[in-house]
Parts: sequence; structure tokens; C-alpha cells
Amino acid sequence: MNNRTKILYIIDSLNAWAGTEKHLYKLISGMDKDRYECHVCAFAVTDDMRSRFDAIGVNILHLPIENVYGITALKQAFQLARFMKKMPLMLCKRFISPRIFWERWSRNCPACPW
Repeated sequence: MNNRTKILYIIDSLNAWAGTEKHLYKLISGMDKDRYECHVCAFAVTDDMRSRFDAIGVNILHLPIENVYGITALKQAFQLARFMKKMPLMLCKRFISPRIFWERWSRNCPACPW
């Protein structure tokens, strides 16, 4: 049985080795792997960043969207909701602006403290 605390980090993009991406990587890589199971949801991911996160054993849920007001964003919101329902999360932390409409929609997740 897996007793690790499941954490989901939501970030708009993992495109460059700088700023928020670097902070998130260092945060996750410093966590105790026996106690925490970390996942990252990103709307844009480069191969370089995916390989960096793969190297530390982090699952990336890539939900590509170009426009937050389009039908694709709504479809991706439902995909994120299915992932969150399937994965009983203990904590969900965002690294993006709360103005994105479907992130507000995900506030119904009891693990999301925003």
C-alpha cells in the first residue's frame, strides 16, 4: 500500500530552466520520496524540461492549450478533473495566476487550498 502524500503542482509552462520552473524542480527534488509522491500539471512542456523532471521521478500531466477561453481549454479542464479524481490528492499547489477560469473551477477539489 502506498502511504505517500500525493501532491499536484499546477504550472502554466515548463519551457525554460529559469525562474518558477527551476524553483519547482528544486522544491520537488528536495522532498523525501518515501513520504511524498509529486505530480506536475503543465500546459506547455519542452523535451528538455520533461527529461529533467523524469530524472527525479516526477510524473508530468501535459495539457496543451493555446487559448484559455477556447474549447480545448475546457476539454483539458475535464481531463485535469478526471486526473484529480482518480489520484486522491492531499495537496494541490498552483504556480499560475488564479484568473485562469478553469483553475477557479478546480477549487472544488478538497485538496486545493486556494
